[in-house]
Amino acid sequence: MSLVRVGAVLSTVAASALVLSAVPAAAAAAPALDSAGAEDVALGVRSVQSYVLGVHATGATSVTARSERTAADRCASYDDDPLTKADGGWWAVLYDLAPRDFVGHGDNGCAGRWKVTFTAKDAAGTKRTATAYHSMLRQARFVRLDASPEPVRKGAKVTVTGKLERASWADQKYHGYAGRTAELQFRTPEGTYSTVREVVGSRTGTYRVTATQSQKGCWRLVFRGSATTTSAKASGDCVGVS
Repeated sequence: MSLVRVGAVLSTVAASALVLSAVPAAAAAAPALDSAGAEDVALGVRSVQSYVLGVHATGATSVTARSERTAADRCASYDDDPLTKADGGWWAVLYDLAPRDFVGHGDNGCAGRWKVTFTAKDAAGTKRTATAYHSMLRQARFVRLDASPEPVRKGAKVTVTGKLERASWADQKYHGYAGRTAELQFRTPEGTYSTVREVVGSRTGTYRVTATQSQKGCWRLVFRGSATTTSAKASGDCVGVS
């Protein structure tokens, strides 16, 4: 499986997107690699996301990177791809990644932790490797959040409903994310959100939870994410008190 590589020449700015800050090592007989890095990626159903793989290499004439899912047999590996040499001994490559790129290559099984192996080679053919890890995550979102009744009597119950969905790279659609624990949070008009209680979603990803409300404020649901899925926060729904 091949990634869409963008940009023939990478600048120091592109390489520094990895927040790598090593001091170049002294020249050696064999290549020396340090500060290998890879940016995390979160993908929805349509938008293309860009990310950088990079490493600092001394004494290298070429550097390649190979990406593979850490869970065996879940997703096809990415082919070894040459990196571009930038200023200060940095080597990097910038990719554009779309959800459809995973179709037929592991689909949603490609979500999770990935291993990147950088291989540097010098003029004599001597090789050295370095490893970095990063995550490719399915985008999550809350939809149809509602708090009612509006207004609510002081000290009475308010009911908060909503649905948690996550992107499917297999069909490029959002589907309910079943059985996930979310936090019900509340804030006053001048305050910040705090957790009132935890609630577990249904088999279709829906939530329905009640709580007592004694002052004007806003309610929302928060999902903290998983090994394969991003976190998500619903936009607050504000309820007055009568």
